Amino acid sequence: MTRRRILFVAHDTERSGAPRVTLELARGLAERGWRVTLCFPGRGGLEEAARRAGLTTVVVDNPPASLAAANGLARLRIAAARAMALGRFAVLARRADAVWVGSSVAVIAGLGAWLARRPVIYHVHEDLTPTRGNRLRAWLIRRTAQTVVFVARKSRVFFGRRPVGQRWVLLPNFVDGAAIQAVSRAEAAHVRGSLGAGEGNVVFLTAAFLTPRKGIDVLLRAFADVAPARPGALLWIAGGEVAAHTEYAAGLRRFVETHGLRDRVRFLGHREDVAVLLHAADVFVLASRNEALPLTIAEAMMAARPVVATDVGSVADMVEDGKTGALVPAEDAGELAAKMLDFEGDKGLRESAGRLGRQRALRLYDREALLDRAEELVHGITGARD
Repeated sequence: MTRRRILFVAHDTERSGAPRVTLELARGLAERGWRVTLCFPGRGGLEEAARRAGLTTVVVDNPPASLAAANGLARLRIAAARAMALGRFAVLARRADAVWVGSSVAVIAGLGAWLARRPVIYHVHEDLTPTRGNRLRAWLIRRTAQTVVFVARKSRVFFGRRPVGQRWVLLPNFVDGAAIQAVSRAEAAHVRGSLGAGEGNVVFLTAAFLTPRKGIDVLLRAFADVAPARPGALLWIAGGEVAAHTEYAAGLRRFVETHGLRDRVRFLGHREDVAVLLHAADVFVLASRNEALPLTIAEAMMAARPVVATDVGSVADMVEDGKTGALVPAEDAGELAAKMLDFEGDKGLRESAGRLGRQRALRLYDREALLDRAEELVHGITGARD
């Protein structure tokens, strides 16, 4: 088989869903013999992880700041940086046989590939809202892509009718099921004990950045209702702060203090051991205001943990309400608390929902099966064949 050169572009170095999936796609295809280069907007974080994994990485400074929100000299600087990034992406694309853009946010990379006359696959992870910037990105994607990969059915709606000759594919996010299931009971018990949870505690876990989009404030309001009724309930929040939302994060901590929850809620910060945390916890909760197909839910299901989540984006495609967990309306802290209480008080319900969730995750979100589908897309776009 002719193995072609694939340039993968991650829009961020943070360990959020889209960049992590981009890294795993690149790593998976490299393991299968493809010649892979992975592009990041900066050093550190996932870029460092990619280098440790033996992947070739390159950095292209692509400023995330909004051009529309800037003015004067700042706007000129952003425009100049993006023009330089566009040129750099075009040069990199000429060295590749195809470009896989890991997020609609990185549309400038796809535009560079289009200028270099290289086929491009866009990977749309986001549940896009109708802003001017998102409309422009969708317009560019529709006109420059050979293939558009959507992680969630609802994400396709924003793009309207499929252009003639362009291929649209549904490819859910995937997780390494074998790695998640390999966590030992001893590892989970050690972490559980180190975080102050005993046999009489039921631990709720969320894994998300401390941003308004993730609805951590809603989760805390719900837990403030759960805590008085269930003295053994604990809440772990695994996720780092984001520079643009430091005041929001500070407000979360103030809420915990003012509601007397200091001994019941743990802010764990950024964690590399989310798989172990999932096994150490009892119920996974995600109170997001906006999502597409959250990777953390797939990970929780793979760890056999019931999921209580807000019914946003395509979360309902993941969580079977009443079987593998529960769905609640976004912003409804009262209903979220009620479902959390249901799972806190019923170990049999937790075990049943977790078992069904793992079976569903193995069927829908396992790494190897979805890598097969991604590889077939690359075959088609590069012309590589057995």
